[in-house]
Parts: sequence; structure tokens; C-alpha cells
Amino acid sequence: PLLGETLTHMSNLLNDMVDLSKIQGGKATHDAKEFDAYDTLHEIVTLYQSKIASTGGTLSCSDHTNELPLAYSDPVHVQRILSNFVSNASKYAPGAPVLLTAIAATRQQVQSRSFLPRLHLNSKLSDDAPYWAENGSLEDDHYIVFACLDEGQGIPHSKLDRVFDAYQQARSSDKYQGSGLGLAIVKGLAMEMGGGVGVQSEERRGSLFWLVVPSTSRTARGRPPLVESSLSEFSQSAKPFNKCHILIVDDTNLNLMLLNHFLTKLHVTSDMASSAADGLVLLQENPKKYSMIISDFDMPGMTGGQFCQEIRKDHRLCHIPFICVSGSQITSKEEEIYQIDESMMKPFSAKKLQEIIARHLNGPSKWILLCDSTDGTRDLSEVSL
Repeated sequence: PLLGETLTHMSNLLNDMVDLSKIQGGKATHDAKEFDAYDTLHEIVTLYQSKIASTGGTLSCSDHTNELPLAYSDPVHVQRILSNFVSNASKYAPGAPVLLTAIAATRQQVQSRSFLPRLHLNSKLSDDAPYWAENGSLEDDHYIVFACLDEGQGIPHSKLDRVFDAYQQARSSDKYQGSGLGLAIVKGLAMEMGGGVGVQSEERRGSLFWLVVPSTSRTARGRPPLVESSLSEFSQSAKPFNKCHILIVDDTNLNLMLLNHFLTKLHVTSDMASSAADGLVLLQENPKKYSMIISDFDMPGMTGGQFCQEIRKDHRLCHIPFICVSGSQITSKEEEIYQIDESMMKPFSAKKLQEIIARHLNGPSKWILLCDSTDGTRDLSEVSL
């Protein structure tokens, strides 16, 4: 186990170094599009709620997200940044409550940080608590501020201005493992998206980390006030798919975790592969095992479209419904060329996934295959959901 942990740590460190190098070299890119901030917070809570609960803590979302404008940024980058915030809160504040929230703000409010008291909610932080922040170009008029608030031990005032620097950790101790690059990457991505980041903290009172991204002026209305209620309603309304087994391919672990959690609610089982090529091997070895394939469209090596084309060539597999997931819209022409049955955009919701499965799976007991090209290992394993 120690060797495995060491290899995983080294792999994560290498990946972080590559990502930071791209950011510092001006090679980082982002794909800006409209997306619902509520859905993004929903997904982060879904991913980390059980992990934080295992430490004795809680992860929840405030009702500020009920009437927010649509964000206009890169949803994948935003997910990654919020995941970093929550993961750090879980690591540095085990057993403490963690709260996610998001508010709308104008450019002037972002520049002056006058929005900060609105993020404190019922926390122990004082309105004049010390903070550090940096903004990018701020060329837009409307913004959304995502925030992660914890009631942990806090960060010393003298270290706040170094929290987002590379190879820095707010709390230097052998107890906390990490590359020290996570928040430097967060800052770089936020600058790339034309937003900003910041931290406010008081020792023994907790910490507040925030991310600023551009938004539209249009409000996404009609959302339920709490993420927990939405998850509960989904769990109650989800009808089991009789131990279905499907195939899912994605090049990010985050999306695999989301799919894994959502499928659990549907009582679906799965296999996981590290690439589309490995997934194809499993399909060819077990042509009758799987009843659906859900694949990322932009896979390295064999892409999702190419993956689908290979499956259509095999008479034993060509009947299996193929669903593609992508960070951008897949056109009907592309669906026709690659013979894709249906597509959905990231970030996806549990409800959307349930509707797609219901549309294509009405038969007897089936199975699911999960493929991820970014996992640190090349192992294939079955996961019971």
C-alpha cells in the first residue's frame, strides 16, 4: 500500500507540474460557455459529501444558488477549482462543516471585494477578517462568485499572500500530503478565464476560498433551494434499472466519479477501463455483457467517435446504444458520421442521465463499462454500483 501511495503521489505531482507549466507558458486554454452554477455546485456536493462525512464533517450548499445568472466560463475548469477547494477543506479541516455557495456580483463589487460579507453567512469569520485576492482582466460587467467556507483551524495572516503560490502550503506539516501546486493551478486557470481568486481566513475561525468567473445577465430561475433536497428527490424518484451494466468512457476522473455516483442511485453496475482501446477489448471479449456505451467524445488516442465507429464494425456489438459526452455541443452531422445514438454536454445532471438510460434500456438485466484515460493506472476493474 505504501508503494502504491507513493506512485500515486508522484503521478499526481507530475500531472500538476505539466499543468502548471502550460499555464505559465501561456498554453492553457479554456472553452467558455453558458452553464448553471447550481448544477456545478450540485455535482461537487455529490462527489465529496460521503468523503467529508467519513471524517465527521458535513458538506452542504446554501440557498443563495436559487436565483443566479448563468455562468459564462469553462465548466470543466470551474469544477476542478471547486474540487480543489473542497478537497483542501476536507484535508485541513477534518470533521468541520464545509459550505459551498455562489452569488452574483458586478465588476465594481469584484474589484472592491465588497461582496465578501455576503459570503460569510453564519460562519465565525468577521467582516474585516484579513484576506488576499487577485483578479484577472475583468473585462465583463457581470460575474458569479463561487465560494467554499470551512470552520477549520484557519490560516495565519502572515501566510495568506503565499497561499496561491507554487510549492506553498498554508500549513507546513508532514501530516498534510500534496504537491503544493493545486492552488497555483487554480489561480492560473482563474486568470485564464478572465476572473479571479482569493482567500480570507482567521486562525481558529475558519477559511473562505472564492473563485470569480464571468456570467450572463440572464437568471436561471426555478431551481430548488438546496442541493441536498435535489439529491434526495432524485434518489426517491430514480427507478432501478434491474442491475443494468453499461459502458462509459471519459478522460477525466471527475466525470467518472459523477457518473459512478449517479448510477449508484439507479442500481446500475459497471466496469472501468483506462482507455477506449481497453474498453474495446473488454467488449470484444464479452460481446453479450454490455447493453449501453457512454463515451467521452474527446478522448486521447482513440476518440469517442472513432470508438463508436469501431463498435459499429463488429456485428456482435453494433446494436449497442452509444451515447457521447462532450464539453462542447456535438452536432447532428457528427452524430450521423460517427453513428452516435445520442449526445449530452458536460456538465450533465443526474436527471439527464436517468432520462437517457430510460430511453435506451427497457430490457432485462444489463451491465455498464466505465473508461477513463487519465487514471494513474492501466488496470481494468469491475465496480458494483
